Amino acid sequence: MDGKTVGDRASQPVEWRVLVNTLPKTCPLCELPLEATRWTDDVHKFACRRCGTFFIDRCDYDDYLVPRNRIGAEQCKMLSAVLREASILGRPPFLIQFASRARELVPNTIAENYEDLLRSDWPQTVPQRVDRALCNLARMSRNAGESLGILRNDQAVAFALSEREAQQFQDYLRTEELIDVHSSNSQLNLTLKGWRRFQELTEGSSSIHNPAFVAMWFGEPKRKLEMDSLYKEAIQPAVEDAGFFCTRSNEEEHTDFVMDRILGAIRRAPFVVADFTNNRNGVYFEAGFARALGRKVVHTCRAISRRHTLIYAN
Repeated sequence: MDGKTVGDRASQPVEWRVLVNTLPKTCPLCELPLEATRWTDDVHKFACRRCGTFFIDRCDYDDYLVPRNRIGAEQCKMLSAVLREASILGRPPFLIQFASRARELVPNTIAENYEDLLRSDWPQTVPQRVDRALCNLARMSRNAGESLGILRNDQAVAFALSEREAQQFQDYLRTEELIDVHSSNSQLNLTLKGWRRFQELTEGSSSIHNPAFVAMWFGEPKRKLEMDSLYKEAIQPAVEDAGFFCTRSNEEEHTDFVMDRILGAIRRAPFVVADFTNNRNGVYFEAGFARALGRKVVHTCRAISRRHTLIYAN
């Protein structure tokens, strides 16, 4: 049966209306009422005003989130914050995986195991969480003087695990004169000092939100040092000098299916560097995938061969 949204309920036959009543009414992560939910045989789609839009494999949802006996409330709050930031950044929605995998990956999503997602995207220290909260506030502001809701009422924006923690983060930002808080109407806005701090945090290679992806051959044992040198001494410095964080798929340990990681990294990247040395099929695939998404692809190669010429000619 094709997935239907809750809004389609009135036009459906009785048996469908009975079934749709069993759809989740609240977000499985933050527990706010959902704006919309949808399902197919394999995947639930959730649209939450706090967490944004995300997908979960139906078996994972039943086994991990319905009774919450295999993932705790704290991890749900962490996932909510990571998803909210991704939504603010305009990233494609995540297909969050726990144990099982969707038999058919949802188009235009980033498939991530929830532990890998938290490992890579959840700030590891309290100061990092405060900085990321400030960045969220800046990105949510359409102009320098725009007022926003206070952090205590939106823990996901603050990367906070409790209302008290969100209040502490807000108090710190106010003490540091990075935000102004208007007690009369429970609103806040960034100060000019706050905007300067936001610029410092989001420019240059230190920002995880400028993740340029490098597709390249890692090298057989005899040439691994050569390819590592190419990456570390040429490609990575050039990307970072341009103000982007540089990554390639073999740099981080993970438990996820490698192709999910690669395609997810390409979806996040503003551009891709594709090095065609040694004519690796995977590099051609990754470059083509990036082009299909409308990403800029920068080509590099140690030497142009006849095969390269034939491929570009076609």
